Amino acid sequence: MDTEDEKEELMDELKEISQSLNTTISHLKEIVSVNSKTSKALSKISIQKIVDDSLKIVSDKKTGASFFTNFSELQDISYISA
Repeated sequence: MDTEDEKEELMDELKEISQSLNTTISHLKEIVSVNSKTSKALSKISIQKIVDDSLKIVSDKKTGASFFTNFSELQDISYISA
């Protein structure tokens, strides 16, 4: 490291390496987060029940609206509860 140009070039390379490592760590953190979430037990919720509860609220307001739903092919959703 004889010249200022060499020092500056080395610092630029160190900054680039540091940014790359930060990005890699961030990606690994996301992977660990996803893996820990998927190891939790899944809960099921009935889509029809949610829709029925929501429609009850709307029908209480006497809007005159009609709703037709069909969840025969997807009755439940599995999710990771908080």
